[in-house]
Amino acid sequence: MGATSWRYYTPHQHIPEAAFQALRADVFARGEYVQPAESIDDLLLPTVRRLGQNPDSPKQRRQVEKELQVYRAVETGDMSGLSPAIRTFATQIRGLRQATAKRGAKGGRHRPKRRGSITELLERAGESGTHSILDIERVSEQPGFGVAAPLTADSLRQAFGTDVPTHDEVERHWPDVAERLGRWQACYLVVYRDGEPHEYAFIGCSGD
Repeated sequence: MGATSWRYYTPHQHIPEAAFQALRADVFARGEYVQPAESIDDLLLPTVRRLGQNPDSPKQRRQVEKELQVYRAVETGDMSGLSPAIRTFATQIRGLRQATAKRGAKGGRHRPKRRGSITELLERAGESGTHSILDIERVSEQPGFGVAAPLTADSLRQAFGTDVPTHDEVERHWPDVAERLGRWQACYLVVYRDGEPHEYAFIGCSGD
């Protein structure tokens, strides 16, 4: 399936760790992550086998990987690596799913069951991860596996041309920051509005 690059915004507060954990709780509550039960085995391989095809053949594996890439794009919104036509298709499907979910919530219909806690979810996801900020466990002053570290002033200026970036500037250039991160790593920065801290941006790469 491959890793997913992502970014999130959350209101600024004095303690970055508190903002980070509030964001994770919000993402978990909204269910904005790849469900671990929806793995390659659960989704596609049984269908391939039922059709009498060999799921381990190079041809079928390539087809499965292509379909999973589209599935991941619909689930996470990460359209990188897709052709323009497939990107348009995935965007339309993602929009339709979100609209359907909103109508279901307003009508009081059944919603998908969520895991009891983030810890339980991550244990079930294992090495596949959730392709979201839930895969990052805490804030740290130093970069490392499973942590979000602050971008340095030099890194900010290199990525955004300023050490007080606005939301629009982060939106334009966050993929450049994500490309320099290792898998299962994240960073964060303060985002400014009218010269004042307004929110945090968390940028990362996780999942497999």
